[in-house]
Amino acid sequence: MGLDVVHFKLSHQYQHAYSWDEAELRNYCNVPFHLIEHYLTDIPNSTAVPVFYILIFENESYRTIFHKTDNSFLRACSNSDNYFSVINPKLLLDEASSIQYLELCDKNLKPFEMNIDLTKEDCADFKGKMKMILFFNIHELEKGFFLEEIGSMNKTMGNSFYKRFDDGKTTLFGQKEDFEFAHKCVAEGCDVDMDWTQEEIEDYRNDFKKSFLDNFEYGRSLMWPSW
Repeated sequence: MGLDVVHFKLSHQYQHAYSWDEAELRNYCNVPFHLIEHYLTDIPNSTAVPVFYILIFENESYRTIFHKTDNSFLRACSNSDNYFSVINPKLLLDEASSIQYLELCDKNLKPFEMNIDLTKEDCADFKGKMKMILFFNIHELEKGFFLEEIGSMNKTMGNSFYKRFDDGKTTLFGQKEDFEFAHKCVAEGCDVDMDWTQEEIEDYRNDFKKSFLDNFEYGRSLMWPSW
């Protein structure tokens, strides 16, 4: 029962944490490729790092909190020498940075926009958002998909899950019946093997239902077991 299961959704927006190359979804996903092909885009390859960042804040206090965050990804951005930040109430680039933005685009770099909710990035008791534009060298791009994490379930799947999904052929599952079957496997046997109460089992099953079933979108939702 040491398995982690993640619910991803295909996204048109850059995701710094999760992306898959084209071959993975073409060959190892059980959703017909033509249904998800419109999400296919340029993604940075596995070794690519941003050449430059533009950070856009709504006000100065947001920028101050950003520099205090403990989030490793955001801290790496703010510690980089290759970035500048601007403040604009409408989250738009001002004239000066727009000029530099266009200059960056002319240097074999491709921009990727990313909206960040600072409330969710280890900034406790703070409600605010920012926009980040990351520039990657076009020679470090490949065709693939961005995936947004919607939910996860850790170490609670029973043996039926393994028998159904560990076939050595498919790694990403996007059929509604896959999600429904997985829901039945949550905490399977835990009342005996781990001495869980029925209340604990129902809590896990309800969490899975909220994160997986209730948020399911055919042609966009994918379940990934981390074998």
